[in-house]
Amino acid sequence: MKSTERLKKCIATSILAAISLVLYLVGPKFSLPIFPSFLVINFSMLPIFIAILTMGPIEGLVIVLIRTLIKLPATNTAGIGETADLVIGFFLVGFTFLGNIIFGKKKHYILLFLFSILGWVLGGLVSNAFALPMYVNVLNAKGWVVGSLHKIIPDVNEGNYVMYYFLLAVLPFNLLLSSVVCIITYGVYLPLHKYTDQFFGKEISENKYIDSDKETITSNTYKDIE
Repeated sequence: MKSTERLKKCIATSILAAISLVLYLVGPKFSLPIFPSFLVINFSMLPIFIAILTMGPIEGLVIVLIRTLIKLPATNTAGIGETADLVIGFFLVGFTFLGNIIFGKKKHYILLFLFSILGWVLGGLVSNAFALPMYVNVLNAKGWVVGSLHKIIPDVNEGNYVMYYFLLAVLPFNLLLSSVVCIITYGVYLPLHKYTDQFFGKEISENKYIDSDKETITSNTYKDIE
């Protein structure tokens, strides 16, 4: 990779990391009445998502780590919430990277984004499998969790709240949030990816071939600039 291309990626990564951090710290943030109040919607994953698609998984991971490390000193959850978000970020980066390998070259963007959603949802389940016991045992927040769930699910009690929490809160919440972020990213990335590919070190090469009717057809493909 040329030094100029490396510099471009460093600058773009810094900008996207700053945007992600601002979205993570100050919002916009809001909760929905169909979910417990502590499940807050924010869009800090959006710049991370764009970084993965335009530059690669390493830049996405860097932004996830920067966002987490800067937020940790101001944590109000003993680092539990930030660690859970870190796990979700890792899953998003991994699944988006794999999806891009499988579907990206074939331009199957909808399948790519569905793969990313799957990674986000699985990350949400894994992170909360760690975070919920920590909230209950470390922060002694069992009553708060049960009370928050009881406001939206009357049948919740201390014996069944774990099942309700994962099935009716964590799973649909992360499915909704990941879908919204993917739709926004899809709308931004699809019309601009040709320009970002060129900016980050790819060029369009024109390939001409002859079809069965002897007509010359031109197709655009991308390759990395050496």
